[in-house]
Amino acid sequence: MKLIVICNPGCGKQKLSKHKDLIVSTLSEKHDVTYVESKSLEDLKALVSDASKEYECIVICGGDGTFHHCMNSLRDFKGYLGYIPAGTSCDMGKNLNTSKNVKKALKVILNGTTKKRKSLHINDLKVSYVLASGKFVATSYQTGRKLKKLGKFVYLFKCIPEIFRRYKLNVKIDGTPYRAKIVCILNSRCVFGCTFRHCDNEVLIIRKHPLLTMVRILLTKKVKTTKWMDVISLDGKKLEFDFDTWSVDGEKMILPKEFECNGVYEEFDFIVGK
Repeated sequence: MKLIVICNPGCGKQKLSKHKDLIVSTLSEKHDVTYVESKSLEDLKALVSDASKEYECIVICGGDGTFHHCMNSLRDFKGYLGYIPAGTSCDMGKNLNTSKNVKKALKVILNGTTKKRKSLHINDLKVSYVLASGKFVATSYQTGRKLKKLGKFVYLFKCIPEIFRRYKLNVKIDGTPYRAKIVCILNSRCVFGCTFRHCDNEVLIIRKHPLLTMVRILLTKKVKTTKWMDVISLDGKKLEFDFDTWSVDGEKMILPKEFECNGVYEEFDFIVGK
């Protein structure tokens, strides 16, 4: 198979350039391999756009933000997608049942199975796993790259000032109003660094006690409606907000204050762990 590895060398704690020879030699056992490293975000997007027209398999090497930008740069791609997670948290790696250990991730690409996975479309934007706003959410994009290299526990320290900040997010879903501290639109079973038993295609509205609610979710791994939280199916809903700043797959973005979730998805074939 004609395969290209597109690597963002500045992600996470790993110096990915050190693994170039390992990546190329391992994947060359079964594939015709090309390896490239991006020099900037625009370069990354251009590499993916060009590769989607030429290669049968694209292997993304980087963090969740890299994964997001790569997915949004694909152009009519009908081949296979692999992922070598290399960021701080790498929720997408957990979703695809692969490892941050490069050798293990390479084994998944060589010996894994293929699975179709949908990306949620918000207007022209593909959301790989989560779109979120509110308390604690901004730490994902406000934490600098140098701090991220210290590991995901940096996020916990960055969250401390958020405990004392007030958030009032007003949301309408099909005309029904909600007041929230945190709003998440989920296209994933893994988010916040934790894998849940069920957490997919839903709007999660945390109305009260966000810290306690988040701890409860992380400990029980359950996402369900409670007296502090609403979990609402996403399909066919019209959503309205009084805010426009979001974390999309960990990246800060400004989005329209209204959009409809009418079941528009795009399916891709991923190579995942067995």
